[in-house]
Amino acid sequence: MYSDLFQLFFSRMELMLDFTRIYKYLKLFVVVSLVSLMLSCGGGGGGGGGGGAASGPAGDGEESVAEDETGTAAPAPAPAPVLSSNAEMVSFAFTQADNPVLSTNLSGNPQTVNDISTVNVYYVYGSQQPSDLTALKPTIEISAGATVSPASGAAQDFTVPVNYTVTAQDGTTKIYTVTVSQRDATQRSITYDLLGGSLNAATPVPELFNVEEAVTLPSGGNVTKPNYYFAGWTEQSGGTAITGWAANTHTEDVTLRAYWKPAPYVENNIIYANGISVTVKDLGGRTMLSFKGENYDEINLCDINRASEYQNLSGYTLFLGKDGNVNASDIIVDNGRVTMTGGNLSAIYGYNGDGNNIPVNVRIELKGGTVNDVIGFNKSDATKPARAEVIVSDSPTIGNKTSCGVHLSSFTDNKVLADNFGSAQAQAVTLIGANNSLAANTVVATYQSGSADAGKFYLIDERNHSQHNVNANGSNIVIIGNVELPPTVSWQGETFTLGEGNVTTDGTIFSVFASGGYFTVTQTTLTGATFDMGIPLKADNVHEDGYVSSLDTSKHYRYIQFKSTSGNIHSSAADSYLSHIVFHKVDSKVTVRINLETVLWDTINTAGVTYFDGSFYKAYNEHLTWSAAYGKAKEKTFNGLKGYLMTITSEAENKFIYDQLFKGKTTAEASAWLGATRANNSAGGFDANSWTHNGYNSYWNWACGPEAGQKFYDKATTADGGKVVEGFYTNWNSGEPNNSGTEFCAQYCGTYIWNDLNNVGNNSASSQYHVKNYVVEFRPYSTSYGTQSASKTALHDQKDYTH
Repeated sequence: MYSDLFQLFFSRMELMLDFTRIYKYLKLFVVVSLVSLMLSCGGGGGGGGGGGAASGPAGDGEESVAEDETGTAAPAPAPAPVLSSNAEMVSFAFTQADNPVLSTNLSGNPQTVNDISTVNVYYVYGSQQPSDLTALKPTIEISAGATVSPASGAAQDFTVPVNYTVTAQDGTTKIYTVTVSQRDATQRSITYDLLGGSLNAATPVPELFNVEEAVTLPSGGNVTKPNYYFAGWTEQSGGTAITGWAANTHTEDVTLRAYWKPAPYVENNIIYANGISVTVKDLGGRTMLSFKGENYDEINLCDINRASEYQNLSGYTLFLGKDGNVNASDIIVDNGRVTMTGGNLSAIYGYNGDGNNIPVNVRIELKGGTVNDVIGFNKSDATKPARAEVIVSDSPTIGNKTSCGVHLSSFTDNKVLADNFGSAQAQAVTLIGANNSLAANTVVATYQSGSADAGKFYLIDERNHSQHNVNANGSNIVIIGNVELPPTVSWQGETFTLGEGNVTTDGTIFSVFASGGYFTVTQTTLTGATFDMGIPLKADNVHEDGYVSSLDTSKHYRYIQFKSTSGNIHSSAADSYLSHIVFHKVDSKVTVRINLETVLWDTINTAGVTYFDGSFYKAYNEHLTWSAAYGKAKEKTFNGLKGYLMTITSEAENKFIYDQLFKGKTTAEASAWLGATRANNSAGGFDANSWTHNGYNSYWNWACGPEAGQKFYDKATTADGGKVVEGFYTNWNSGEPNNSGTEFCAQYCGTYIWNDLNNVGNNSASSQYHVKNYVVEFRPYSTSYGTQSASKTALHDQKDYTH
């Protein structure tokens, strides 16, 4: 074998050297011919060519261009053709026509197993003599454009193995070793018709079988074909698929045909489902696709093809449409259907990208995992499925709140269907609406079961990706307007107004808050609402001066609140009222906050909560440790919101807790825990569901809620020189915090003041430091520690205006 290879190598080297010499002589001949031609046309002998252009190189900055006889620039040389690297032997046979010495036609199966390429040809026991093999002429079929040596039809001595070298167009070679052998007396042959597939068996494929022994045929990933999965073998006479047979079942030669069924396949980071119902799941940390096989057994895509790109499909794009090369009659279910339970995909499309071969129906069911884009059909093609729908349930994450999500206009009803969607995170699904389908009250999702929860969705405009608010209305999620303050204002000396267009939706509670300044009202009533509460300021325009139940155009206000118990506050009325409020500067920066609640007043009363400035509060009269109260607060819910131990961030809120929430209570009766500590949490960090103290800091943090993890007091005690962090609020009692006996939890002492305590507090029921309550606060918020969104969306905005 190796001597043949060396001989072939050196013969080719000699041929290459001969070509090099010929090329040099041809170049010399062409140069001499051109010189002779130039001399005969314009050289010596007579003044025939005077006036011609000067010889020599082209002028500076120009390139000389070759010209033909007419002076026209010669065309650029054609690009070199791309040469094939295919060096395969397709078939090998001995025919009786070419080899009369044979008693019958003989053939072998060219195959490659473990990088060794072979052809085994067998003849029936006793049918030939060794002398019959000394000069056989094979018929060989090879890849298009390739060559084979020795040549097809050239007689060879096959009493020993013969090597054939197949050479592709680009010079790639592959050597096949052909062996001709006699079968044993009980052996019969197996001929495989792969119908376009290939055998990739890790062990040699049986080409002979002993009639007295059972036979197991190649299966699974050992037999592959693009776009298909292998469902077994059938005999030429037809019948059901088989995987082998028992001893003495077959006593003659057997011819088998591969039984192929269409399958999903992968190409260039795209998964083509081929119109077959598929499931996307997590398989040991990998994204995998599975589908139902011929007998409705589940098949993982990685099990039918060994290619590395089939082993983990994370970040791939899934097309559900049927491939144009697959017969519709071969499809198990001619629909585009996918169920995603886990894993991570870039996008899911209900078509194949070119608008062709769209399934009859598209059904995209998302139960888990993560996917960026979900598109039902080709929006640019008039040919659409009979129906396209997307269903969300359990806990998937879809989209990115900026540019990716469920494209509503690509689904038949321009909406999402939701089913038992309660376990999903807040704003888990980004919805993308077309500019002509974002009108108020448009339905963007419908709950088939479970309570409608607008907090699970985030709606953006496909044109500019701006957010549109949604709300729950019965079993539907509908588009509502917005509450948004202008980014800048026009100052009139020390005052400014906000103008119109800031409130574009209806609500049940409308409130306005200002700090760093104050505001005055020009109207004392709001159409459709009742004035509920106001906080005026003292003459210094800094400190609050109690509460009022009616408005006065001459007073200066920190806060006002309207409510509607019988219906909604109309957006136009709230917007007009806000536009007439005048804001006044005291410090260099005025902070304005507006809130519009949409939760029904009956819901508020039934739950027994109290509202102030965008938050709902409920006091629980129970003596608990700070950590127990923290955990209890986290278990409470209201209006789709998960509670947290109250945080206080302004003087107005600090006074509201005692004056309104604990109205009529004594100082001792109003003692409650604050959601503040200087301890670390070994049970999950800030805003976790529980708290276990583990080591202490030399400063105070808010432990939960929107302010979770934020430092608001920079020392452990006032004796250490502690002071409030800029932008925050505290009201420690005189000399507090003092860390008496290791105190690390914050207490609200009733009449506005704060104190530090240990985790238990004072156990004497008569003591001011016996904490009798914990207050749970409910508010929509999103921080690095937690996200909360109400089922009835609470709208708010806050802006700073500097002058």
